[in-house]
Amino acid sequence: MKYKILFSLLFLSTFGWAQKVSIQEDPIVTQMMGKFVEKNKQKKTSAGWRIQIASTTDRRQMDETIKMFQQAYPETPISWVHAKPYYQVRAGAFKTKLESLRLLSLLKEAYPEAYPVADSNIKQAELAGVK
Repeated sequence: MKYKILFSLLFLSTFGWAQKVSIQEDPIVTQMMGKFVEKNKQKKTSAGWRIQIASTTDRRQMDETIKMFQQAYPETPISWVHAKPYYQVRAGAFKTKLESLRLLSLLKEAYPEAYPVADSNIKQAELAGVK
């Protein structure tokens, strides 16, 4: 009995693979997908991760932190965000949190309070490693 079931399953699975399936996409779906692709090509920013190295209410302190960071790590992009009343200084640009943790480990000695933060407004060129 077991062999009959096994043989039947083997025969049916072989028969199922031999059939060809053809799917015809509706022209409206094709048009919508084309618009979706074009819209995403025009998108200049993307979501990702950065390392926040400082947060201060003093603008001059923020500028000094940025200047010192750029001297120590000239190849690493740095930006700042003004979330009233704080100026948040953020370094790096990564697609995933895991990628950002490597920079975090390098910065922890100089910036012990640094931590990874999500950023939904990272330029595509920064993510690609281009300044």
